[in-house]
Amino acid sequence: DILKKAHILTEEMNARENIYKSELKNTNYSVFGTRTGRLSNKQSGIPILTMKKDERAFLEPSNDLFVEFDFNAAELRTLLALSGNEQPGMDIHEWTRAKTELSREDMKKRTFAWLYNPEARDSLLEGFYDRDLVKDKYRYKDGVQTPFSRFIETDERRSLNYIVQSTSSDICIEQAYKLRELFKDCRTKICYLLHDSVILDYAKEDRGKFLEAKRIFGETRFGNYVVNSSIGKNFRDMKEV
Repeated sequence: DILKKAHILTEEMNARENIYKSELKNTNYSVFGTRTGRLSNKQSGIPILTMKKDERAFLEPSNDLFVEFDFNAAELRTLLALSGNEQPGMDIHEWTRAKTELSREDMKKRTFAWLYNPEARDSLLEGFYDRDLVKDKYRYKDGVQTPFSRFIETDERRSLNYIVQSTSSDICIEQAYKLRELFKDCRTKICYLLHDSVILDYAKEDRGKFLEAKRIFGETRFGNYVVNSSIGKNFRDMKEV
């Protein structure tokens, strides 16, 4: 089911043209470019997945605005959900640092230094996330099988990484497909998918659907993920709204 949705989305995104460096160009997504199921795209088109920040200024929508919906700390939220815990309705790094004197940025650095290092131990973070439970639940003899039934061959050390990254990517695809249905009869269309966000080529007459779209994107099968939203006339100068 998730492969079908990914195929439909990528075929439609690849067919769309946007202005990049003053020319109409397509992107070139592949559903099978990575082991985890994360989308990849070739440099021959718009290199949306590897585009440098300054180059984003040259990418413009065909309609009126770009709208981006971005999961707050998608991989941490996925790990939290697979650990059997509910989603906090706030920024996840603010949530985990609440009983410490750390800044948000220091908490973020500490979290990601711990997350994919199996030897790292952190009693504070292990009170929120159960890495061993998640790894053991989805680990098989020579790989892992995610909640979306993707089987990925890997050694034990990289198991958690693959489980969380693959599942987070598929959540984004699944939620983006819901937005495709919402805007099916509109000029607004999905133009790009990053690993944890969706970018819409937005038409002004659809502004009444903005809050509904943001809500739908965040209502995942694993609970309500906090969603950040931004708009812009090009992909670099996006303003949070």
